[in-house]
Amino acid sequence: MSLIYRKTVKGNDAISNRSRELAGRLRSLLILVDGKRAQTDLGQLASGFGDVDAMLGLLAQGGFIEPVAEPALAVGAQGAAPAAGVAAPAAPPTLAQAKKMATRLLVEMLGPNNSQSLCLRIESAKNLPEYVDAVKRAYTVVRESGGVAQAERFGAALEANLPRA
Repeated sequence: MSLIYRKTVKGNDAISNRSRELAGRLRSLLILVDGKRAQTDLGQLASGFGDVDAMLGLLAQGGFIEPVAEPALAVGAQGAAPAAGVAAPAAPPTLAQAKKMATRLLVEMLGPNNSQSLCLRIESAKNLPEYVDAVKRAYTVVRESGGVAQAERFGAALEANLPRA
């Protein structure tokens, strides 16, 4: 069975802060890890990188990634951060579940201090339109502070877990 990996907080920090601890192909592979793709899929995507299995092993040993039992657990599990895509739940989440996932992701991406006001705004949303307004603002801040790739990852997670009205 092919493992599925997700980034840890250390992995997200390494990408956000452009850590010199990871360079070149290791950093590129870490960016591809999203808590959804199986190890074999990553091997195909990164076939030009060299021995992807060995590189994943190095990232795991370094504490940048960790295995996931199920892809859906990647959203909101401690240290998890979905990247390019996030497994959508079987049924749409409730507004409360979506708010919880969005705030966890913001804390992981921006840190507790930088995300506090955005999280409070999301948590205080009483309905879907208020929630959408709050996460749009959060998306803008993530894009400004973390760049386009991180904002796209944030947006994909939100879209995959859009609550029912």
